[in-house]
Amino acid sequence: MVYGDLLSTWPITGGVLADHGMIYSIAGLLDTDNTYVVALNAKTGAVKWRNDTSGHLNPQNNTGVAGMGYPAIARGRLWIRSASYDLATGECHPTFNPKDTNVTSSKGTLHRYTGYMGDAFLVTGGRRFYDEQHVYIGDSEHPNNVTTAYFIELNDDASGKLPVAVPWGSCRVMPAFDARNIIAMPIELDKSSFPIDSAILCWDTPLAVAELSRQISSGKGSDAPFSGGGGVRTCIDRKKNETYQEPQKVWSVQSGWCIASVLCANAVVAAHGLPSASGKPPDISTYAVTAYDRNTGAQLWQAPLPEQPLMDGLSIARDGSVLVRLLNGRVLCFKKV
Repeated sequence: MVYGDLLSTWPITGGVLADHGMIYSIAGLLDTDNTYVVALNAKTGAVKWRNDTSGHLNPQNNTGVAGMGYPAIARGRLWIRSASYDLATGECHPTFNPKDTNVTSSKGTLHRYTGYMGDAFLVTGGRRFYDEQHVYIGDSEHPNNVTTAYFIELNDDASGKLPVAVPWGSCRVMPAFDARNIIAMPIELDKSSFPIDSAILCWDTPLAVAELSRQISSGKGSDAPFSGGGGVRTCIDRKKNETYQEPQKVWSVQSGWCIASVLCANAVVAAHGLPSASGKPPDISTYAVTAYDRNTGAQLWQAPLPEQPLMDGLSIARDGSVLVRLLNGRVLCFKKV
C-alpha cells in the first residue's frame, strides 16, 4: 500500500530507453523483491534477453541492483545506479564488489539518476522518490532530503575506482552536463546553519574530469562512498566550511533557491524563487525562470512564474521554447517572440 493505493512490486519507474532498434527497461522497487531487466525489439516486441537475477548479487545479504530509477546507455552497457548490463547478452556487471554492502545499490529509493560524463565517469545520485519538495536540505528533522551526486571513475572493464568523488556535498538537484560544461547548484549554509542557496556553478567538463581523476588517484576519501557520504570532495565541503581549488570553474551566479536547471546550446536556464530580505524559504512568495549566457553567466532574460516551479521541472522543446512545470500541475511555455 502506498498513500492508500495498491502499488505493483515491480513498477517501471524509469520509463524505457530506445537505442539502435532496441527497447530497454527495468522493473522493480527494492532489490530484496528482485529486479527485472528486459531488452525488446522496438518493432516487434520480441524479447532479446531478460535478466531476473541481478536483484540478488549478494546471496548472503540478499542484496543487489534495485530497479527504481532512470537508466542510461554508455560503453555498450545499460546502466542504472552503480551497475550495468551488457547490451548484447543482458549479463549484469556490478561496478563494485557486490559482497561489499557499503558500495552496492541496495537502497531502492536512493540514487535514482544515472548518467555518463567525459567518457570516463559514471554519475549517479538524487533525492528519494517520496521526498517532499519544500524540504530543501538535510537538517536534523529531515537528514536525507538532499541530492548527492557521486562521480565514479571507471576502469577499462567498466568496474569502478575507489574512492568515489563527491564534488559538492548536498545539492538541490542533480547536475546537468555535456562535453563542454557541468552545471551544479550546491547548497550553502549561513553561520546559523540555516540553508541558503548557493550560486549556479559552471565548470569546464574536460578540466573537471582531469581534476576529479587526479583527486581519486590521490586516494583521499572513503572506500565506502555510499555509507555516510564519504569520498573525495574537490569543490567546497560547505558543512565544514572548507574551500578547495576550482581550476575547472568557468563562472558562478547567485540564483536564489534554484530547484530546476537545464543546459542548452547557448544558455543555462533555471527555475527559482525570489527570496525576501530574510532569504528564508517560508518568506519566498515569488518565482521566476531565468536564462544565463552559457559562456559568461550574464543574465539574458527573466520571466515571472505565477506559482512554485516543480523540482527538476524544466525542459527545452525542439524549437527552443522553455517548458516549465509548476507544483500545482500547470505547464507554462516561454518562447522567443
